[in-house]
Amino acid sequence: MKRTRLIGPPGTGKTTYLLDVIKGWVESGVEPPRIAFLSFSKAAIQEARNRVLGSLPESEIPNWRTLHSHAFRALDALPGSMLTIKDWVDFGRKFGYQFSLAATLSMHPVEASTDSDSLLVGYHYGRSTMTDNWQKTAETLGGDLRDDELTGFVRNLEAYKKEAGKIDFHDLLTDAIQKRAVPVGISHVVLDEAQDLTPLQWEYFNAILEENQPEAVHVACDPQQSIYGFSGCDPRLLETFEVDEEIVLRQSHRLPDELVRFARAICPQAVEYFGRLNGEANHLTLKAPWDKVIAGLDGRRTFILARSNYLISQIAQELSAHGIDYQTKIGEDGFVTSQRHALGHLFGALKSNGSYTIPVGVLFDVIETLDSRECKMPRGYKAATGAEASGNPGAPSDLAKEPWFQAIRAPLTTNPQKFFKRVYRRQIPRLMRLIQKKGPEAMMQEPTLTVMTIHQSKGKEVDRVILIPVLPKRVYESLHGFDQNAVKRNREGESRLWYVGATRAREELIVVNPYDRAFAANQEYVLPAKPEPVEDVL
Repeated sequence: MKRTRLIGPPGTGKTTYLLDVIKGWVESGVEPPRIAFLSFSKAAIQEARNRVLGSLPESEIPNWRTLHSHAFRALDALPGSMLTIKDWVDFGRKFGYQFSLAATLSMHPVEASTDSDSLLVGYHYGRSTMTDNWQKTAETLGGDLRDDELTGFVRNLEAYKKEAGKIDFHDLLTDAIQKRAVPVGISHVVLDEAQDLTPLQWEYFNAILEENQPEAVHVACDPQQSIYGFSGCDPRLLETFEVDEEIVLRQSHRLPDELVRFARAICPQAVEYFGRLNGEANHLTLKAPWDKVIAGLDGRRTFILARSNYLISQIAQELSAHGIDYQTKIGEDGFVTSQRHALGHLFGALKSNGSYTIPVGVLFDVIETLDSRECKMPRGYKAATGAEASGNPGAPSDLAKEPWFQAIRAPLTTNPQKFFKRVYRRQIPRLMRLIQKKGPEAMMQEPTLTVMTIHQSKGKEVDRVILIPVLPKRVYESLHGFDQNAVKRNREGESRLWYVGATRAREELIVVNPYDRAFAANQEYVLPAKPEPVEDVL
């Protein structure tokens, strides 16, 4: 078995390199079904599948899956056996826990907005690192996490799962490891985004190798993009996988060299690599005043990235006050888009004062976003529309003539929030102001501005990134504790996080002045005399 480690910094063409390796295997006579492309991430798998399907039929690459998907299939698990967001909400209701939406949506809940979130983070960390010592877990994570509360949380969760007949992703991998439930018949393996594997996921990956004894294994990673420490991920785990060869890609085709040098200044541990040269172009702006940043927003695709959801909320409020359209990513892509489209179609129908025809598939998407009880939709209406949409989604339907829509025409103009599901309601007033200013057609256009945390931006890229280098108090305190080993670990993790944020930009990076008055008054954040880590290089 030849083992190769590929280190691919941002924009250096890691995926292209891996697909060329796979192409070489196929050309040398390896049958595609015997090749496995593995990752913890659905996004990484989907990108690779999309790029190779022109040359290989989907039926010939059945082993291009996430590790969890392989375990699920090998165990013959039932589709309804996994815990869902609804189950987490139900569990919280029964045992008195209040989880934030961001925590329940994420497999990597890195930020605790509530005490219950902290317990959820502790549970994920403990299971991912394969420990039953919840006292040690609580001590490792620190903060206000108490081991007795965490132990009680785990006990309640296990009781709930047993009663509901459900398992979570940790149970899935643990069971698969114990039963040696792995894919078989694999002779060549690629593992992508290896820096983001937890100890539990590494254990399952090693079980796959032990059972198959493949001829060649490529492990692709960038240690400095490991940012899920709160889930047990640690770039040092890469060193436990012994290799025969290490390849480092050193030319970024996406990032200007100016941004590469800035990113490496934030994270000196990053391997030496180079960006593209663009003459005298200025790609980097430091200590930018927040007001000027807002005033300079134009139609270019832009990310505004910050350290926490709390700060994201503050930024979103300011953008809204300035009448600037934006979207947020708190879960799956398109989560907010459906809300915008539904609102646009409802007010498009109101504006038409007559017929308003849309495809049945679009009508079903609108219904998915609305509160069927408030809209007084007849029983079975949603199911019937869904069946019609799946059979012929392009068939038109006149929204303006639907009886339930006729019933809400008048109150829709005075209180549109009440007709949407609760998860969407908070954004409705902002979108209504946009409709009044630009018309319902604005809802059909995806905003060019996206506001999200750095963690949520992982794996994405955009023309321009606006970075807000302000630290929450809890993060700052973790960088100045008494346990020097923990401080060192936290500082390295924080450097990697800002490194990831800075390298999302294809053309321009703007770093906002951390001492700007817009953030100075926020009591959730600290502005130390010597700010870090991004501010150290400003």
